Amino acid sequence: MRTIRLIFYILLAWYAISTVAGWHWILAWCLWLLAIVNTATIWMLRERRSELSASCKKSRVLAVYVGWMCFMVGERHLLDTESDNAHVLRLKSMGDVERSHRSAIQLVRGHDTTLETCLTRIFENLTLRNSRRNGSRTGPLASFLLVGSEGIGKQYSCRVLSKLLYDCKPLIFECEKLTPEAVVGQKTQSSALMDAVRKQPHALLLFRKLELASNEVQALFAELLTTGSLTQPGSHSGVLFHDTIIVFTSTCVTASTSKQTLNARKSVPEAEIPAESLVDEPSVNQSLLHALTSICHCQQPNEHVKAEVVALLMKKECADHKLTLSSVAPEILALQVSQIEEADGFEHTPSRIKRLLRKALVAAVASQSPSISLHVSSR
Repeated sequence: MRTIRLIFYILLAWYAISTVAGWHWILAWCLWLLAIVNTATIWMLRERRSELSASCKKSRVLAVYVGWMCFMVGERHLLDTESDNAHVLRLKSMGDVERSHRSAIQLVRGHDTTLETCLTRIFENLTLRNSRRNGSRTGPLASFLLVGSEGIGKQYSCRVLSKLLYDCKPLIFECEKLTPEAVVGQKTQSSALMDAVRKQPHALLLFRKLELASNEVQALFAELLTTGSLTQPGSHSGVLFHDTIIVFTSTCVTASTSKQTLNARKSVPEAEIPAESLVDEPSVNQSLLHALTSICHCQQPNEHVKAEVVALLMKKECADHKLTLSSVAPEILALQVSQIEEADGFEHTPSRIKRLLRKALVAAVASQSPSISLHVSSR
């Protein structure tokens, strides 16, 4: 079908040029020249967009012409791309990696090694991509699978990484709700995922609970990690994910396989898991696992990490009401730590902190006190 269409276009062009040549040979040459320029412009829109954008800044006439071409071929306007520059990856050197890691561990407790691994792998992939001779790009910038129990900070870690790397919130998708149509769209309508990446090509994409995705959706994920693009049915050009970082989370693959792998690394609190160690995991596509940049095990928080998180949540709740937390009795802190269960992690901790501080906050606001302290009543 595509060959027949190409032959038709060639014959149509030949007829048009022959007709124009009958009027004057200069018109025929102008038509050929316009076709060549249009073809080169479309190629630059898809392969050399940054260079074309720089040229448009120097010539208003060229900017108008390129804008018209973007409209005709359905490409994003160069001005839209310029608006994305605020979200370009902020990881240019190893010093940026170290600074980002220091900032991340101040905000995320208990996942120092996972954060360092992700930042290092992203920088390594970026370095290798920039060193390729032909500048070709295959796959997203980096892809990770974070495995661990519910509520221990996997999603929050992604939020922090997205803020540090792109200065924006991550694009979050629930794998349980995704269908193949929700990933690649239909012939008459693009998917929300593809539209989001068209609008924000520099972003961190978070797919929660990978094990709940269907086999068809996981196969599309594997294709995405391999090719770096998704193509809408009936379309010839795909949406590129080359400048995205893709993170999957999972709670099911932390059972026997990951624990067996980590037993050999007891000196390491969090470690990368080889894809081969999850070969018997039935809930995750094996091609997807092998296409990932890294698989990271997020360990359960210890008592010290739990206490730090509870204290930070207390300070944040007070700061939201323009108050400072001057002191907390150890018994109160210990009670809150003891209520953090392994099955739920920190999921319900913020709500418990709000209930704990409610009366103290109301009293402090009523008395216009600048700070509050929590202590155990002697009665």
